[in-house]
Amino acid sequence: FELERYIPYKESEVILDYQLVGETQDKKIRLLIVAARRNLIQALIASYRQAELHPVLIDAGGFAVCNAFFFNQIHKNTGEAIGVIHIAKELTVVNVLKQNTGYFSMDISMGESQVQSDAALLVDLANEVRYSFDYYESQWSDSVKRVYVSGRLSPSLLEPFQKALGLEASFWDPTLAFEIGE
Repeated sequence: FELERYIPYKESEVILDYQLVGETQDKKIRLLIVAARRNLIQALIASYRQAELHPVLIDAGGFAVCNAFFFNQIHKNTGEAIGVIHIAKELTVVNVLKQNTGYFSMDISMGESQVQSDAALLVDLANEVRYSFDYYESQWSDSVKRVYVSGRLSPSLLEPFQKALGLEASFWDPTLAFEIGE
């Protein structure tokens, strides 16, 4: 009944899922909500079927990054909030995870193709990530302690990125533990 406050589309226009992530001190429920336009999902399914593929799961990009991170067991579950960032060619996905649960996910419309050619844009990207972390921290009274970065960011840019972000950052490979069959 409060969906319209958080999603700019009619309920009939979206496919929606959610996960309970906790409750506030005053016993309000906290949910992580994901919504995708129904027509986008239907178009994806149609294109897979046309290619004679049969999808069993369609995941939001941010959740796919989280699932790969958990699957690869990159970070030991210490109870601290960590940032997991995937920098693709044109898009950066920012996640905050804690105790093997995603608490926040945000897409930033800036990626490797922009920051590789302009150092100022790298600082802009780090600032956008920092704003995302600030939002998480304001909602949960917790701070992100460490950052893991995957994707197309050049290793030479990791140090300036973490300096601009103000947090220690490490690279990780989402495909590290994958096994590809014949």
